Amino acid sequence: MVTTDLPGGQATVRALAIQPDGKIIAVGSSFRGPEPYSFTGTVLVRYNVNGSLDPSFGNGGIVGGSDAVGGEAHGVVLQPDGKALVVSGSEGLALSRFNPDGSLDASFSGGVVSLSLTGFGYGAAIGIQADGKILAAGDRASLDDPDHSVFLLARFQPDGSLDTSFGSGGLVTTNAGESDRSGASALALQQDEKIVLGGQAQFGSQDVSALIRYSANGVPDDSFGDHGVVLTAGENLGYVDAARTVLLQPDRQIVAVGNGLAWGWGFGLTRYLPDGSLDPAFGDDGIVTTTWGVETLGIAGASALQPDGKIVVVGYSWPSSGPLGDETPLIVARYLTDNSHQLTLHKTYDSGNGAVTSSPAGIGCDSGCLADAAQFADQSLVTLTAHPLAGAAVTWTGACAGSKNACTVTMQQGAQSVHVSFFRCVVPRLKGRRLTTAKKAIRHAHCSVGRTTSRFSRKVAKGRVISQSPRRGRTLPAHSKVKLVVSKGRA
Repeated sequence: MVTTDLPGGQATVRALAIQPDGKIIAVGSSFRGPEPYSFTGTVLVRYNVNGSLDPSFGNGGIVGGSDAVGGEAHGVVLQPDGKALVVSGSEGLALSRFNPDGSLDASFSGGVVSLSLTGFGYGAAIGIQADGKILAAGDRASLDDPDHSVFLLARFQPDGSLDTSFGSGGLVTTNAGESDRSGASALALQQDEKIVLGGQAQFGSQDVSALIRYSANGVPDDSFGDHGVVLTAGENLGYVDAARTVLLQPDRQIVAVGNGLAWGWGFGLTRYLPDGSLDPAFGDDGIVTTTWGVETLGIAGASALQPDGKIVVVGYSWPSSGPLGDETPLIVARYLTDNSHQLTLHKTYDSGNGAVTSSPAGIGCDSGCLADAAQFADQSLVTLTAHPLAGAAVTWTGACAGSKNACTVTMQQGAQSVHVSFFRCVVPRLKGRRLTTAKKAIRHAHCSVGRTTSRFSRKVAKGRVISQSPRRGRTLPAHSKVKLVVSKGRA
């Protein structure tokens, strides 16, 4: 466990991002002074893989703590160039972009973009489309009716300016089922670029889970639920109060995670088919609630999908009869799913010539390994990467599409099997063989035919090999050339 003290204050972490090099960026808000705390702005902390603060980022690994970098931060996403985008806001929506060293990116409208709205907005989630445009989601209320809020989705150009081709001047607002209040807390992008927002809708005193799906251009998707909106309230297991996080399975099913009420507060999960209907194969007609009795209250905070399709939810709990104190127990729950398949890797030839790893992680077959297996989610893409030793070449066979040192497997019903071969050139005995036979033997030994010359010989019949170079038994890099001298017969 790692704890980090902020100079003169404390912070609440609300989002994480993992860099390709394994470094971790934690994003939240800092507060200073005695209770009631005085809010002072967005804060970012970057950790090395071992959990130590990264001194190359900001001031000793810490950035922020000033209202100059936006309001309360709720989400972070990394761009391909390593820059970090943060969405924040308490009575507005703000985006901040940071360079890899933690400095504000001046090319992004000076580093901070504040959305000017009629009424107020609240920034809660962020995402990046394939073309680099930036999506931010939250809620929006009217000055005329501040108690009524709706889902807010905004799109920005890569430079931070609003994309006026999106919705109405860059903004899309949606009332979830004509509710009294509604708003987004999660954003996810499907592989087909459709946008899924998860959040909450309030009808009187009841809060229910709400999902809205849009096309890539912000138009509600009529093929999903009721004109793009899905509201869920369970009958038998209580209800799920919000889609606080949204997970997209590789098979296009959608999992929403929030809080469930069934003899006490706990975790609530719902799974939907691609058309927005509840998946009857998941839990009780699509709804799962996990509670710890009436004496303990639980709140879901974050969730993730494992490569094998299992769902992990993290939250916290406290006694229902007492106040929320400093010693709040952490809860981690993992849920099984029925949509994973086994991938088996077999290594042939000389297994000591290389290793194989997978992305997502699961397969890890070192040079001494002959086989390995792991479970991966249905319809997920698993990339197998070979790591040959110097001079070794690689071939793939089985349920694998690719060439050279990497291939991709699409996980489907039934077990998937892949064979990988690592080989080098082991020069065969060629002297005395016919030329055609010698060439076949060279290729079969993973070598290649080099320069072939001929000369007269009294001892070796015409068309047969007199000598070879290198000599038989030599181990060389794959496809190394073998030179031949062939008899022309007697002079």
